[in-house]
Amino acid sequence: MKIGIGLPASVPGAQRSAILDWAARADSGPFSSLGIIDRVVYPNWEPLIALAGVAAVT
Repeated sequence: MKIGIGLPASVPGAQRSAILDWAARADSGPFSSLGIIDRVVYPNWEPLIALAGVAAVT
């Protein structure tokens, strides 16, 4: 079974170091994919930029 996990980039106040650490841990764990959602209600990390940063550490 393949299990994916979402990045906390849409959580208000999420720090970039936490997002990158989350991705690195997910990559070394049992997860097969990373997902991200976009929110327009409050400020958050832009999804494509967040995924580009995550791609650099995984």
